[in-house]
Amino acid sequence: MDPRAVALIVFSAVCHAGWNYLVQNFKRPLVGMWLMTGLGILLYLPVFCYTSRSLVLTAPLAALVLASGLTKSGYYITLAATYKLSDLSLGYPLSRTGIVLVPFGAYLFLGETISPLAGLAIAVIMVGIYVLNMGPLKLSNCVLSRECVGPGLWAALATALLIAIFSVIDKAAMDAPEMTAINFLFLMFVPTWLGLTPYVLRTNRWADIKQEARANWRRLPVMGLFDFTGYAAVLAAMELSKVSYILAFRQISIVLGAIMGATLLKEKHGPSRVLGAAIIFVGAFLISISK
Repeated sequence: MDPRAVALIVFSAVCHAGWNYLVQNFKRPLVGMWLMTGLGILLYLPVFCYTSRSLVLTAPLAALVLASGLTKSGYYITLAATYKLSDLSLGYPLSRTGIVLVPFGAYLFLGETISPLAGLAIAVIMVGIYVLNMGPLKLSNCVLSRECVGPGLWAALATALLIAIFSVIDKAAMDAPEMTAINFLFLMFVPTWLGLTPYVLRTNRWADIKQEARANWRRLPVMGLFDFTGYAAVLAAMELSKVSYILAFRQISIVLGAIMGATLLKEKHGPSRVLGAAIIFVGAFLISISK
């Protein structure tokens, strides 16, 4: 894996864990994501105006932009639902299992192949995700029970599927020579925000939205910068390496999230969290040296 791609993904993981930590301060996480995305568009508008002067948006690229943006709208909705509905640690790791689907999508639609070492690394990371999050979960109380097979579980699985879909779409867009990471990022987040808007306004009172904005106005610019800059790094990494490798290596953000939870949110983490973090690091190292 290209060392530049590794550096970009590490930076992206820090940004991703950062805005996910900050969104925990919102009573309505989806409102926070909607405000974050809208503010991010405004913050990056001057950059886009400068970088897009030579942009040629072909019909196929426009279709990829629209498809990616609307898929990410759905992703934010299901991610917010996962945070709200899933009170078992099964929910979050399941929402990250999109990395299992990405290699198949990349093989079918992008012609990518996965080396044996990279395949092993993806499997190791998957094991680490589950171990990291299985601490408070007792499987004996979960098998075929309504506590697990419920709305939170389906929201997490839907999130995983949408991550896999937009990752393949984004990689296809970044393979186009006329598209840059910054231009695609801005163009893609416009339909993302527009797609979210009707749902957010229909499910939240305007007074509640204004209350969230007032209560978190200092966090929102940071969240917007983290979200846009972090995903710009992902897109730039996609220009250097395979999407399957990128998405798998990006799972180190889960380790950072666990550290933030333990140190900043004072969450209790058992030995399984430490073991899970170590397994994910092993998988990340394996995929970083794979070809």
